[in-house]
Amino acid sequence: MAKMPNFNRPVCSLRRLHMKKFISWVLVVVMVMASLVMSSCSNATIENNTDTSTSPDAGEITTTTHKSDADNNTTDISAAPDTGETTTTTNNNYTTDNETSGNNQTAANIGGIGNSTTGRNPSSNSTSTTPVEGDSSVIPDTPYPVDMLTINGTHIKEFVIARNAKAGDVVTYAATELQAYIKSTCGVTLKIVNTPVASGTKRILLDETIITDSDNFKYYSDAAGLVIAGSAKRGMIYAVYNFLEECLNWRFFSSDCETCKDTKVIDLKNVNMNFVHEYEIRDIYWTEYFENDISLKRYQNGTGKRRGILGGTEDFHPNGIHTFAQLAGQSETKQPCLNDEAIYQKIFSSAKEWLLSSGSKIIHVSQNDNERYCTCAACAADIHYYSSPAGSIIKLVNRLDKDLKAAGLTDIKIITFAYRYSFPCPVNITCNDDVAIEICTINNCYNHAFDDSSCSVNADCMKQINAWSKICDEFYIWDYTVNFKYYLSPFANFDVLLDNIKYLSTIGAKGIIEQGNFQTPSAEFGDLRCYLMAKVLENPQMTKKEYYAHMDEFLEAYYGPGWKNVRKFIDFITEMSNKNSCFNIYSSPEQMFGNHAFEPYNQTLLDWWDEAEKLAKTDTQLAHVRRSRLCCDYLRIGSIHYKNNNTDMRATVETFFNDLKEFNIARIAENCALPASIDPAINPRAWWNLHEYKE
Repeated sequence: MAKMPNFNRPVCSLRRLHMKKFISWVLVVVMVMASLVMSSCSNATIENNTDTSTSPDAGEITTTTHKSDADNNTTDISAAPDTGETTTTTNNNYTTDNETSGNNQTAANIGGIGNSTTGRNPSSNSTSTTPVEGDSSVIPDTPYPVDMLTINGTHIKEFVIARNAKAGDVVTYAATELQAYIKSTCGVTLKIVNTPVASGTKRILLDETIITDSDNFKYYSDAAGLVIAGSAKRGMIYAVYNFLEECLNWRFFSSDCETCKDTKVIDLKNVNMNFVHEYEIRDIYWTEYFENDISLKRYQNGTGKRRGILGGTEDFHPNGIHTFAQLAGQSETKQPCLNDEAIYQKIFSSAKEWLLSSGSKIIHVSQNDNERYCTCAACAADIHYYSSPAGSIIKLVNRLDKDLKAAGLTDIKIITFAYRYSFPCPVNITCNDDVAIEICTINNCYNHAFDDSSCSVNADCMKQINAWSKICDEFYIWDYTVNFKYYLSPFANFDVLLDNIKYLSTIGAKGIIEQGNFQTPSAEFGDLRCYLMAKVLENPQMTKKEYYAHMDEFLEAYYGPGWKNVRKFIDFITEMSNKNSCFNIYSSPEQMFGNHAFEPYNQTLLDWWDEAEKLAKTDTQLAHVRRSRLCCDYLRIGSIHYKNNNTDMRATVETFFNDLKEFNIARIAENCALPASIDPAINPRAWWNLHEYKE
């Protein structure tokens, strides 16, 4: 089961629980207490700048203070009219760390959140400021991001969270998460009760019966409050996290960075979100997203290396990948002959046995991870007839599909790769209905968008992918988003991530694996890249403006006040790479950026990162800056080392090496571990000398 967030730990936040706000709140409370003491002693009337009045509902002192214009903001995501009413009554549905109430309060509202949307949220959301008129409409400061949360004008404390106690772990966890985050939003802890609830009860209902067969979800207003609907498998927890982001201004950036925007009042009205995922499979295969909590919050349902994640995963590699060796009982060092009847019978019996024993409805039947395919007379004839070695593979899996169904396994799906030598789409054959293709983009250029016709590499690749999409009913994409031979180098693909995921959606891809650094924490921008990919997988149709707004919002929260320096560096590597031609997932930094390209900009780069470190507000933000700057230092030090002919660099190189160890950067390439020790006289660029780097 996924871990409950620890709300007592420090959270990386721009505005959440501001100390300034907290101190202001404490001072107000102290003043009120002093006022009460003095009043009881002398029966004197004390006047000051704080308005204290007796709450007509709870019989308690309500203390209200004005916020500055900068803080006096409300959130409005709809054109729905504001009732201008707030109801506050005493009940037993909640507990609160800070009991406050007020009369005739002016509140903005969050209404019309979406209509029927496909994998996206409406772009019409806006933020506005509602003026506060006089003391009677002043809402008190609290030490929480939202000073007042209401639903249809009724204070949140009037509500309960209602759920079916027998719906399972996902719904139970969704209810406790909603409860915990509402408390962290406004200080009110709602009771969780079982359904059905009594007529007239104000409630947020978690209903797992409305959507039962997918990860899609919806939430909407009704007369009793709100309904949040999603399946008991995963959809319900996705629905709750989406509600928290879209309605309560939470942001789940990474496993150690969550924020909630400071907002004076949120009133939820006319809420109507219907969320349909464009991608059935969403799998960000990075170390940063193997942590179950952030994977849930970012709707990751692919297997990755997630183990025991709440709700499970959609495993379309249940028996592994590169499975010919396993199924045929042969070596992994070459490909089996797919025209050998004995080998086919072995594959058939192994596949049947595995499907029966596992209960899985999917099996991966795919080539070994090498290019040594059979070229016997029969296989050579297939290659000629089908115009691709992939023809023999499709012929085999089509036959396997037919034979397994004849053996009684009628509801299974077979998935196979289009990868390396099998990437060219065959002719004169189509896939059976239940044979799906997993297309690997390993040959693509990542300096240009996949659909950029000016890039001959991608034009050729997209020709093949489009051809595959026409000979099968269902296909998935295995994409690559890191430089596998240079983990320490920046990988300048930020300007094509949106374009690529959007394009693959338009041609019908059912799911995507985004493989990156799966072996060690990123020394580059792993958390940022994962977040952006997750956001685009949620909404492939977002605009460039929305995409870069997500980037900036992440950078500000994750790196702190010096975030613009980090953005400058990202723009810098993008511009540098765009001056060069195509690069792929194995290209050297010289191919991506030019020979020793960072050396002329050494001081500027130092200034950016030093300033980002200096301005970090928390230890977590500082650690984020220091870890991400390693990718810059790798190429910056390498360039300076070259120019200085190895002189006066020992201390700098030693510090860089120690920083890598401090941040647990265990590998510098897919096939190369970080050395246990180094000679500081050697350029770090030569530690992994794949391309025969020379000074």
